[in-house]
Amino acid sequence: MMKAFSNVSLRQILVSCFDSPKAASTLAVDLDIPLSTAYNYVHELMEAGLLAVERSVITSEGKRFAMYRSVAREIRFLVSSNGTTVEVFPNEEATTRFYRLWSSLKKVK
Repeated sequence: MMKAFSNVSLRQILVSCFDSPKAASTLAVDLDIPLSTAYNYVHELMEAGLLAVERSVITSEGKRFAMYRSVAREIRFLVSSNGTTVEVFPNEEATTRFYRLWSSLKKVK
């Protein structure tokens, strides 16, 4: 998780996805980075458990893309002589949406 915060662009992506989900293409434009880099950063944040797919969108041309959302509203790091402590405060709106989605998927079985 600490690695995710060593890169300014990773932090910007995370903050950008706090309030609303964003597509990788939107993140690439907003941060002025190549689309491939945006996807790599999104993947890193997902691997760290900080970003998740909120929903998939299918365009009128039939193309599918993911909308990403931060699973944390706030993250605090405390570095002391006792070590490093990380506090993650969940993004309640995202958590509620994920729970609702998961619950609906379980009912489909």
